[in-house]
Amino acid sequence: MRVAESCQNVSALTQQMTALMLHVAGHRAGEKAPGGLPAGAVHLPAARLILATTSCMVPMFAEQMLKVAKATRCDVLLLRHGLFPESLNAAVCDVALYLNGMPVVLLDMLLYHHPEDGFWLVPDGAGPHIAIEPDGLRVADEPPYIAWAEKSDAVCRAARLIARYARPGRSF
Repeated sequence: MRVAESCQNVSALTQQMTALMLHVAGHRAGEKAPGGLPAGAVHLPAARLILATTSCMVPMFAEQMLKVAKATRCDVLLLRHGLFPESLNAAVCDVALYLNGMPVVLLDMLLYHHPEDGFWLVPDGAGPHIAIEPDGLRVADEPPYIAWAEKSDAVCRAARLIARYARPGRSF
């Protein structure tokens, strides 16, 4: 199913950002996600992952993310990108992640990209580091970087990717 088919009232920007997150997760398509999340959310059953995006920068979907995570037994990854991703609005991710058998919500994670290590969610400060892999999310024992400069470069690389693919007509 194409992203645009999952909901009729999805903006072009949301379609682009959802397509980007599908690419980040190593998938080309998914199924319509259960209700309660922003329009256009995509379910990847084999990866036990639901991807959603919103231009709303206020972290207002935590409760819905937990409900959907519990109902589906899937992790939920939500990209908050604003109306002008990365040029005027920072993009951050919220995730409902299963830890010790229960989903917990982590807010304001940064998208990180390293050409050799792939895509990750990293905290701005202290917290877990989460690899985004084709078979789902994985909490890592160690961060994907050694020094702050390496983290900064990889977060900036991901920001450039978001800004580039926020433009209509971009594809992977």
